[in-house]
This record gives sequence, structure tokens and C-alpha cells, in this order.
Amino acid sequence: MGAAFSVLLSLALAGCSKTQFEREHDAAAKDNPWGVELHIKPDGDTRQFYAGGTMRFQEFYTAKSARMWQLEVLDEANQADVANVAYLSDGNTTFKQPYAGGKFDCCKWRCVTLNTEPVRLPYRFDTTDRDAIFRTIVLPEHPGRYQLYVQTHRLLMRKGDGLDPTTHTGYPLTSSEVLNIEVLPSTAASR
Repeated sequence: MGAAFSVLLSLALAGCSKTQFEREHDAAAKDNPWGVELHIKPDGDTRQFYAGGTMRFQEFYTAKSARMWQLEVLDEANQADVANVAYLSDGNTTFKQPYAGGKFDCCKWRCVTLNTEPVRLPYRFDTTDRDAIFRTIVLPEHPGRYQLYVQTHRLLMRKGDGLDPTTHTGYPLTSSEVLNIEVLPSTAASR
């Protein structure tokens, strides 16, 4: 009986070990539409960066139900792109940083249908320009351990709701994971 109680206590404490930031992420991710996932992957799976530097990453979208959801994939163009937000936390404070692809132009859009094959954003056919195939966020100036997740508004129902990405944002979609990163002190040589 003592060993079983010890195991249950360990499991209960492990469930409580999440940070406030992780609990906020979990609450936001619970609101994701059923069967749609967003994963973020840093360039080269790097988890250490320099203070004030940038983190490059890609977004991967999938849907379990083929042809139900579509994704607005055009960067630098519309409300859906402008609504991208990265959330970073140092354990005490949460920072919210928009990360649009570029300038706003209300009248352009392009949608692709989601299914089980991942759709990568930025959505580029020419992958020879490495800068063009990554999203970028600016990291804090203070070294330390940070957690990060993103939320986008590019998800649209393929039929039914009639949202037009040229004038509206889509459904909020929170990344499935929280990334743990380390921001190292910057030096003149590292920039």
C-alpha cells in the first residue's frame, strides 16, 4: 500500500509541476479546433540563442479531417498574417510579440486545404533563400531560460463560416508544444 501511495503522490506532484506559462498555454491549446495541430520547429533544432538576437523557426500545420480546414498561407499580405503572436516567458513575466511576415496589404490571400500531410509556413516554393523559409522573432536582451509558444489566426473552415482572410482573422490556433530555450549573454563577436 505504501508503494502505491508513493507512486500516486509522485504523479499528483508531477501534474502540479507545470509553470503558470505552461498552464496558460494548455488553456489556449484546449480552445484549438478539434483535429488541427500546429507544431513549431526552430532552425536546426537550436535551443540556445544570444541576447537580443533572433530565433528562426517554421510552423507545421496538419488536420486529421481532410478537406474540412484550410490555411491562409500568403505572407506579408493580410489580417491572418498580421495576427501572428509569439508568447515568451522568463518565469516571472510573459512577453507578447507579433511576428508578421512583413508589410500589411489587405487585399491579397491564398488558401490551401489541410490534411494529414504537414503544410509548412512560410509557404515557399523556392527554398534556396534560407531567410525566406523561416519566421523570425527577436529575443529578449536579458540572458536566462525562457519558454515560448505561438498563436496564429490563419485557420479557416473550408465551408460554412464564410470568413474572408482579406478582412478577418481566422480561428486562433495555439502551437501544440512549449519550447524551452536559453538566451545567452551577447558579445560583439556573437552578433
